[in-house]
Amino acid sequence: MTAVPQASDRAGRRRWGRRAGSASVEFALTCSALFLICLGVLDLGIILWTEEAVQSAAGLTARCVALGATPCTNVKQYAVTTATAQTFNGVVTTANVTYSTKAVCPKSKTPSGSYAVVTITPTYWATRLPGALHGTPISATACYPM
Repeated sequence: MTAVPQASDRAGRRRWGRRAGSASVEFALTCSALFLICLGVLDLGIILWTEEAVQSAAGLTARCVALGATPCTNVKQYAVTTATAQTFNGVVTTANVTYSTKAVCPKSKTPSGSYAVVTITPTYWATRLPGALHGTPISATACYPM
């Protein structure tokens, strides 16, 4: 004996039939949001990596200047070379580097003494960042006692 389908069963089948494309739409909305989040995380990672590379280059340059090493005869070019070895080419230019010798370290708790102070402020990412981060400068300052 076969069961006769009830009217409510037929209505349920029609309702599920109309929802067949909803999974695709939900996937598209969710996937696009996750894609934007992944791009944001990638951008943030590149910015933090660049910031760390610039800080390291500033520290190495300040040390080189304070010790009077031969590679530091052209301080700005040494800073650019050091930063380029750790990050993308063109992120730091000689125009982004300032240095002074026999200066007071702005980060020092003791204001006495003389330091080699190097500041690198690349503007590379400031023009390429999206949204609220657009125009945010990355800056690194390092001191080394002379």
